[in-house]
Amino acid sequence: MRDLWSVPVAELPDAGLALFLRQRIAVEPVLAEARRRLVLGQPDDSEFYDGELAVAVAATQAAAPGAAPDPAA
Repeated sequence: MRDLWSVPVAELPDAGLALFLRQRIAVEPVLAEARRRLVLGQPDDSEFYDGELAVAVAATQAAAPGAAPDPAA
């Protein structure tokens, strides 16, 4: 994970975004980028399992009552 700390959010692999969301690291910018990528529907094949990023986004949104809803929904 430490290797990813110096990578700009827009350049993180999908698995990195999912990891940051699970660890609650830089949630707002990471969540925004993750949502953007899910709307594009073009995974980068870095996820450990299909749908990992979507699961991390859903878990993050569920853990934050009152958070802004997903604009893609």
